[in-house]
Amino acid sequence: MLTPFSDYCDQYFDYLNSAIKKSESHLKKAERIIAFTTRSLQELKAMILDHGFSKQDEEIHFFKILKPKVFSQLIYYTRVKQVESILPYFGYLKDKEKFLANELRVIGLFFQNNMDFCNYMRNDFSFLDDKYFLRGQTDSQLFDESFLSITDPDFATCYDYKAACLLAYDLLTIFLNKKVESIYGTGDESFVVEEPFPHLHWTGSKIALVELIYALQASGCINHGHAGIKDLKETFEKVFEIELGDCYRLFLEIKARNHTTKFLDQLCESLNNKIEAQDQ
Repeated sequence: MLTPFSDYCDQYFDYLNSAIKKSESHLKKAERIIAFTTRSLQELKAMILDHGFSKQDEEIHFFKILKPKVFSQLIYYTRVKQVESILPYFGYLKDKEKFLANELRVIGLFFQNNMDFCNYMRNDFSFLDDKYFLRGQTDSQLFDESFLSITDPDFATCYDYKAACLLAYDLLTIFLNKKVESIYGTGDESFVVEEPFPHLHWTGSKIALVELIYALQASGCINHGHAGIKDLKETFEKVFEIELGDCYRLFLEIKARNHTTKFLDQLCESLNNKIEAQDQ
C-alpha cells in the first residue's frame, strides 16, 4: 500500500536533484524548490485523504520517514532563502559571521532541547512510534510546539514536523558552515546533498569491524580487488564514526585465535535466522 507514496517521494527527489544542478543563483533555486515542495506536500496530502492506510505500520512509516524527508526540504530551503536574502545587507565580514553564528546557535539549541527525540530518531528506535507518528493523539504533552498536529490533523502527527526539522537542521548546519568558510574564501557555497547521510555508529567491537574489513578486502569485491586495507579502514572509520587504531595488530589477534572468522560466522547465523523467521 505504501508503494504509491514511496514512488512519489522518489520522483520528488529525482526532480530535486535535477533542480540543484541548474545554473542559477541560490536564491532563485531555493524559491523554485520551495514552490515545488509545497505543491508536492499538497499532492501527498490528497493521496492520503483519497487512499488512507491499510494498517498502522504504514501510517507510522509515512509520518516517520517519507513525509519528513520531503517536508525537511521545505524547511531547509525556506531558511536558505532567508539567509541568502539577508546576508548581503551585512557590509562587514564580522557582521556576516556573527549572523551565521547565531543561525548555528539556534540549530544547536534545537538539538539540545530535543536531545531525547534526536537520539530516538538517530538510533531508529520504535517503542514510541505509535504515540509520535500516528494521527489523532490527544495527549497535550505530546503536541509540544508542533501545532501542525492540531491545525491539520488529517496530515500531521505530534512529531512528524520535529522529525522533518531534525533532517533539515542537519542540512542547514552543513550549509551555514560552508557559508562561513566562503566569507573568507576558504570554501565553496554549493548546496548540500539533499538527502542527509545518516549518522551511523559502530556499536560492535573494533576487532569485529577489522575482521569484516579484511574479509571485504580479501574478497576483491571493492574496486575490483584494488582497494587496500588502509583505504577501507579510513572509509569505515568515517562512515561509522569510530577510530580503529592499528588494524594490523587487531588482525594478528584474529589470526592467533582458534575461531578466526568468529564475526563473519555470526553474521551468517544472524541472517539465516532472520530469513527463517520471515519464512515462518
